[in-house]
Amino acid sequence: MRHPAVPTQAVDTANAAPEALAEGLLARIAELETENASLRQLDQVLRRNARLFEAVLRTSREGCILLTPELTILRVIHSVLGNADLNIAGIPALWIVHPEDQARVSEAFEQVVNQVSAQVTCQCRVRDQDNQWQWMEVEINDLLDNPDVQAIVVNDRKVPPPRSGD
Repeated sequence: MRHPAVPTQAVDTANAAPEALAEGLLARIAELETENASLRQLDQVLRRNARLFEAVLRTSREGCILLTPELTILRVIHSVLGNADLNIAGIPALWIVHPEDQARVSEAFEQVVNQVSAQVTCQCRVRDQDNQWQWMEVEINDLLDNPDVQAIVVNDRKVPPPRSGD
């Protein structure tokens, strides 16, 4: 009786001639070498694309952060404020928003999450890596239904502080 995990076309080594067995093994080795070469080439392409993406992000004036629907930071794709993924991933996003601006950011976020608007933009102060407040324009987009993202995407950029009459 054959084990169900063994393919039915497997060579029966007990009854196979040594030449047939060797020929089958050599053919399989050639297939594996071809697959291995293809995987190495794919790995090189992926690494090159990752380096390209990182180089482009380093020159960007915009930041990109991924959030959960509960406003928790999932990942920092790029920070214009120097906030590293290691330092802020997993914390509530409002922890880095100025207390006077948290209600405005929460309201904008709720509009996106509750599908009132596909995208909302607002201005707020955000804490940078040196614990200084920086004015930012924040654009919030719902990409939860996108299987490649599955997050709320926040793009941000530094802006001048609003004038006192605004």
